[in-house]
This record gives sequence, C-alpha cells and structure tokens, in this order.
Amino acid sequence: MHRIRRFLSGLALAILAAIGPVSAIACDPETMNEQLAEFCRSPLADLAEMLAQVRQPPGVAAGMRQRLDEAKLACRDGDYEAGLAQAIRLARDIGRLEARTLARVE
Repeated sequence: MHRIRRFLSGLALAILAAIGPVSAIACDPETMNEQLAEFCRSPLADLAEMLAQVRQPPGVAAGMRQRLDEAKLACRDGDYEAGLAQAIRLARDIGRLEARTLARVE
C-alpha cells in the first residue's frame, strides 16, 4: 500500500511540475505535445514494475497487463487523458491487490 501512495504522490507532484513547463511552451504545439506524451508515459514504467511485484491470480494478471497496454496505446495515440485515467485506475487496483496480499500474510 505504501508503494501505491508513493506512486500517487509522485504522480500528483509530476502533474504540478508539468503545469509550469507546459504552460511556458504553450505557444509551440509540437513541443507541448511532446511534453504531454512524456508526462503520460512516465508513470507507466512504474506501474509495470509494481505489477510485476504483486502476486496476482492468473486471470487478474492478464487483465491488468491488457489495461497497462491500453494506457500505453492511449498515450502513444495522443489521448493523454484516457492514458492517465487508465494509469490511475490501474494503480488503485494494484494497491487493492497488494493490500489483499498483505492481509493474507498477517
């Protein structure tokens, strides 16, 4: 659960940090799109790592990997809102799986 909180805190800070640079270069659409694409892709690598570390039932693992791929595709295609929304939902679900795993251990 701690990793999810750290991830979400980092995501929130990244959003706040990105507002400044993105708004400063808003006159250049190409540069702005590059910044938004990088901002959309940045949490996905962390999510893939967290997904690999959490124990999951086989069916759940495949579904989560598919959702991660959908988020990557949305970011690649320029649908940053959908990509980030999927990343946030995926982070929430990984947190739930991690909490269940910890509850079983204790």
